[in-house]
Amino acid sequence: MPGGSVDMCTACNVLLMRNAEKGKALAYTGVPADLAKIMPAGEWLKAALDLLGGKGGGKPTVAQGQGPHIHKLSEAMDAAKAHADRIMSSQ
Repeated sequence: MPGGSVDMCTACNVLLMRNAEKGKALAYTGVPADLAKIMPAGEWLKAALDLLGGKGGGKPTVAQGQGPHIHKLSEAMDAAKAHADRIMSSQ
């Protein structure tokens, strides 16, 4: 696979949002099938959910979850990005 993390993961997605009414942070990750072998969506999701105090699951290409720590969304996004950067830079 060519290039670094930006080139390799342009089709990867992480979405974090909050539902203040329910007091939950929601997370979704999507990874193309060819990259899911080295960075499964569930592992990427876990990097964010650990900070959100939550859990989730899914398939190698898509995963979703939620957690109660809505005030940590920014930190969770940073953790997800750092996880992706670590995995992609090792390839």
